[in-house]
Amino acid sequence: MRLYIPDEIQELAGRVIPLLDWRLWLWPLLYVAIGATAGFLAERVMRNATHRLLNRIYPAMNGSLDRMLSGLLPWLFGLWGSYGATYQMPFLSAESLEIVRKALFIVAMLIAIRFLGRVSVALTRFYLDHTQALKALPNTSIFENIIRLLVFLSGSIVLLQSLGISVLPLITALGVGGLAISLALQDTLANMFAGIQMILARQIKVGDFVRLESGQEGFIQDIGWRNTVIRQLSNNLVLVPNSKMSSTIITNFALPIPEMSTLVEVSVGYASDLQQVERVIQSVAKEVLQQALGAVIDFDPFIRYHTFGESGIGLTVILRIQGFEDQYLVKHEFIKALHARFQAEGIEIPFPRRVVQLEPQLRSAVMAAGG
Repeated sequence: MRLYIPDEIQELAGRVIPLLDWRLWLWPLLYVAIGATAGFLAERVMRNATHRLLNRIYPAMNGSLDRMLSGLLPWLFGLWGSYGATYQMPFLSAESLEIVRKALFIVAMLIAIRFLGRVSVALTRFYLDHTQALKALPNTSIFENIIRLLVFLSGSIVLLQSLGISVLPLITALGVGGLAISLALQDTLANMFAGIQMILARQIKVGDFVRLESGQEGFIQDIGWRNTVIRQLSNNLVLVPNSKMSSTIITNFALPIPEMSTLVEVSVGYASDLQQVERVIQSVAKEVLQQALGAVIDFDPFIRYHTFGESGIGLTVILRIQGFEDQYLVKHEFIKALHARFQAEGIEIPFPRRVVQLEPQLRSAVMAAGG
């Protein structure tokens, strides 16, 4: 009994089976291998050359350069080899070869767009970090994401135009649908524009120590599309929506400069010689500021008496620190040193006490009862 095979299947098999001959693919695969190998060698040579150049000019750019060039040239040279291999495939139809070449062109354009995005982000980050005029402009992920989006949109338009696809209908459709998208993403857009407004206002930046009206405090770690990330001293992260961040009251301890004063409350007994107390405290404070990590060495500490308390005379010691987080260690060292010095000088540190005075008649009654 003879098996019936449809004509369409026979025709397809007649086209595919000859393509399974490995000898037909030998030269195309050789072209691809040569291109990929040339890409790896070119990447190594370019990295070595640019590293030597940047070590003389901008050593800080070396890390960004590695991220930018990673895998770029092998891909591009491999695509170049693949494109050359299409001319070694006479067994394929002209229509098939045209489709393959367009596909290779699209992949090459996508790689180029990604590379341009990396370069733009790296240059922007480097420029913001090393340009004195823009030191106050924060280097945050929202800037990087906006740059990537702009590069992607621009590259996509160029790609579509290169393929002969008109982008005007697409832009028109996006404009019509933009209203619906904006309504659906109202909260997200509000947070995004609030983040951009905070960055451009230059009132907070990454690394600043801030305290919010609601009580949260910590270092600004990042300003993203939606949230501002605050790292607390306990190393926990607080995520605050940008819209709330821009509308709340913020105390920025890094402006106008990170250096700030810190206050230490002290109390001495009423029998103390206040002139001696002032000299002792100033001497101890100067020694601590000279030795403690995070203290301002050339600051001249001072004290101010301010209260006749229930147990003693209250005063405030004013010290100077380099940043908000430095106050804890400086206060720690100062209190230890001052306590030891007060004991050596015989200066009393008072503690709460009560003096009970009895009426003469009541006192007589108490004494009589005790006797």
